[in-house]
Amino acid sequence: MVISFAIIILFGTFLLLLPKSTTNGISFIDALFTSTSAVCVTGLIVVDTANAFTTLGKTIILFLIQIGGLGIMTLTTFIAFLMGSSGRLKEYSAIQTLLGEENLGRIRNTIFIIGISTFAIEAIGAFSIYEFIDASFFRNEGERIYFALFHSISAFCNAGFSIDSQGLLNPNLKFNSGLLLTVGSLIVLGGLGFPVISNLGKKFSLARFKDKRLRTLSIHSKLVLITSGILILVGTFFFFILEYERTLQNFSIPYKFLVALFHSISARTAGFNTVDMGSMATSTMFIMVILMWIGASPGSTGGGIKTTTFAVSFINIFSIASGRERAEMFKRQISEISVIKAFSTVILSVSFIAFTIFILLLTEPFKFEDLLFEVVSAVSTVGLTRGITNLLSDPGKIVIILSMFFGRIGLLSIFLILIKRKPRGKYD
Repeated sequence: MVISFAIIILFGTFLLLLPKSTTNGISFIDALFTSTSAVCVTGLIVVDTANAFTTLGKTIILFLIQIGGLGIMTLTTFIAFLMGSSGRLKEYSAIQTLLGEENLGRIRNTIFIIGISTFAIEAIGAFSIYEFIDASFFRNEGERIYFALFHSISAFCNAGFSIDSQGLLNPNLKFNSGLLLTVGSLIVLGGLGFPVISNLGKKFSLARFKDKRLRTLSIHSKLVLITSGILILVGTFFFFILEYERTLQNFSIPYKFLVALFHSISARTAGFNTVDMGSMATSTMFIMVILMWIGASPGSTGGGIKTTTFAVSFINIFSIASGRERAEMFKRQISEISVIKAFSTVILSVSFIAFTIFILLLTEPFKFEDLLFEVVSAVSTVGLTRGITNLLSDPGKIVIILSMFFGRIGLLSIFLILIKRKPRGKYD
């Protein structure tokens, strides 16, 4: 997976360096940054996507976003399924953990459901965006269709890329309630994760009448849905209260709530914004950093430590405090290895973020809070910024590139690759 992501990023870099991909050319480091941001579905940009790239360049970015969002293995297996090819057992075993599918024999069907669901959701989202945006905002019908398609894929893949120079900050877009609700819904669906989407699809499918096992949600799906719902509500509440007299002061109360809800959703995974991040209160920024750090769910298009990791860590702390010897949820015991992985992920994430900030403090002239926001946004592949991304030095850009890459692959996965596994000791 690491090699495939690296190859796609380099391939995308060279495509973006083609003369017909940009309007006035682009440096290698900026092309690499853009390609990494697209494949890692982050959304941080060092050049204006709308003006720096031609239609071909924007389409290349969209292609990279789709590949990065679905995942290399998922996409290639889906294509093989459509072509009638049968994968090897080793390949299915490799993708089994990624998708969270318990039955190895159902991998192909699960991937087929994921592929069809993804393209169906993106198509519905594109149609909805098309209907909500004003035709007078575009020069022709083709631009309107392309805008809707681009933002639907970018939203579902939690990429945060926009082909408007101002993004959703554009006055013609940020007051469009239908557009914000559509984009927000796409972000939520993309952030839930493919295992949850697959589980929900089976629960509401006709097959559930024949198989009783399909009628109930898995423990994983329940945990993801509950944790995601709580985080969205908590984020909305704090954003609404803290920004009521600041970035939200000129809006009506219903629209203030909508903007707060949208940013609570977007902060965890996507990176779209309709208010100036640099104008937020420091307290709001702190809440946004926590939401970005937690991120989306396993097997999704988003990053972060994941909702399940956060939930399992919290449940384990509560279990210890209440005197229990094991962590439990929904009358089920959480395996010890899951608890260990959760805490390992948390420690690795905090350590990596701290180390990255320290490096940037040596190379960049920006405030600590701005660098903290930027690094967490990169590691969690969110894409929100306080306006310093395009001002980074080349060493700073390289640090952020590595942060996006490691964040998308997973810090624990990187350690599993680098450290040789040791046999279990013959003692207790």
